[in-house]
Amino acid sequence: MFNPDFDNLKVEDIFDFLSAYEKGSLPPHFKSEPYPESQSQEIVKTLVGKTHNLMVYEAEPAALNLVLYWAPYCKYSQLLLPTYEKLAEKFGGMVTFWKFNT
Repeated sequence: MFNPDFDNLKVEDIFDFLSAYEKGSLPPHFKSEPYPESQSQEIVKTLVGKTHNLMVYEAEPAALNLVLYWAPYCKYSQLLLPTYEKLAEKFGGMVTFWKFNT
């Protein structure tokens, strides 16, 4: 990740960044909330940017995942969330229910 100290930025820093970019060796940068400490008892688990791909796409092959992409300020998200939680209560043993705050 390129997060320079702009007061001490050198031309070499920019060249190093560009070289790493061309090689494909830059680590991905996600603007993300911290991952919740414990979710084992949650019916609907919370996804964050840093763990999205790991939990959903790289989970065990037989795992079924349903992700609700929602926003706390969105009226429609607020209307859908209680129904989604009811589905999670009913089918939680067969499907992992996630919510992702966009």
